[in-house]
Amino acid sequence: VPMGKNHKTNRGSAFVNFVHPRAALSFYVQHHGRVWDGTCTKPTLVVPADLQGFEQNAERFCVQELTPGARLNPPLFLRPMARPAAAVAAGPRLAAAPAACSLCGETMHPGHVFCGACGARLP
Repeated sequence: VPMGKNHKTNRGSAFVNFVHPRAALSFYVQHHGRVWDGTCTKPTLVVPADLQGFEQNAERFCVQELTPGARLNPPLFLRPMARPAAAVAAGPRLAAAPAACSLCGETMHPGHVFCGACGARLP
């Protein structure tokens, strides 16, 4: 679960894109209602997101306007993807990425702050 601004607690939510229904069901069975070790006593709730699908969520988060604080920690996509057409039409949100990741050498996608292949944060 992503950490909050103060980095002492988590944000309380995360999104996971399951490709197969069987994987989603397995995750639900293992984690729904689970209370994690630590100070939080709230059980985990596993529910479907309002917006379904990787591309639809990428489109939403690439196009939406980021607050100054959110620009420091933009959405992280852990698989390579082309920048959605609506995001291209909206114009650049972040500085253009280098042609290749300095850590793994994979081709970088414009507008991304992290490498889609290895997850390294760009300078």
